Amino acid sequence: MPGDRAGPTPNMTEKFIVGEMFKADVVKQLEGDRLLAQSVQASMEAKLQEITVEKSRAQETLQKSSALEGELEILRAAQEAAKTETLTLASRMDYVTNEKIVLESELQDLLSQKEDLDVRLRESEDKYRELLRTKNELENKLYRLLGTCLSGAEAIVQKSIEDVDNPALSAVKCSPDYFRSLTEPVLKLLDEVDSSFHDFNSSSSTIEPLVRSVGQMAHSLANYLIHGKATSNISPDIEFGESIEEVCKLVGSGAVTLLRNMKDKSKAADVLGNVAAAKARSG
Repeated sequence: MPGDRAGPTPNMTEKFIVGEMFKADVVKQLEGDRLLAQSVQASMEAKLQEITVEKSRAQETLQKSSALEGELEILRAAQEAAKTETLTLASRMDYVTNEKIVLESELQDLLSQKEDLDVRLRESEDKYRELLRTKNELENKLYRLLGTCLSGAEAIVQKSIEDVDNPALSAVKCSPDYFRSLTEPVLKLLDEVDSSFHDFNSSSSTIEPLVRSVGQMAHSLANYLIHGKATSNISPDIEFGESIEEVCKLVGSGAVTLLRNMKDKSKAADVLGNVAAAKARSG
């Protein structure tokens, strides 16, 4: 009827169906696109994560590389320092080596000089020993000569002591004044003996003054003793005359002791006392 709503026509139904099918295809297509987009997004996120990890690793590697570069620079600096030190040591070694060569050369020269000096020293020692032997021989000869001189002087004085008791000289006379005048020469000669003996002990080359003073002292003392005997012979007082003789014999005995001690090196220190005693008795 006119005015009533008409039902769907076949064309509208087909269009609806086609539209629904198209809509379904679109939805399906959109779903597929959505899933694809999700897949792509997931893939991109995974790739991004991977890139982030790689970047982190790269940064870490870069940091390590920077650290290694720093260490390498330090090692290079140390290497340069080592090279410099090596060159310095090499230079020092060259200097030390040259110094060693110079010192070895000087040492060889010194050793050569030492050998020469050793030879000269041995020669000098041999000469010294020879001179010492000769000196000892000469000193022994001088001491024997002095001993002979002292023994002769002792014999002269001893003979004069014996002559004091010799009755054969009872007739010999001498004035007291002359006898007293003989005292000073005796004392002077005793001093000369003491002085020359001291010099001889210091140097055996001074034997001549000692021999001369000993000989003169012996003869002067012998003359003194004989004139003492002669003076005692004219004394009116027998006891006084005998006392003069005793004093003369004591003076002579002191002189003999002096001469004997002069022959004995171990008693050289007693000579001064012997001289003093002889002078005291003579005075």
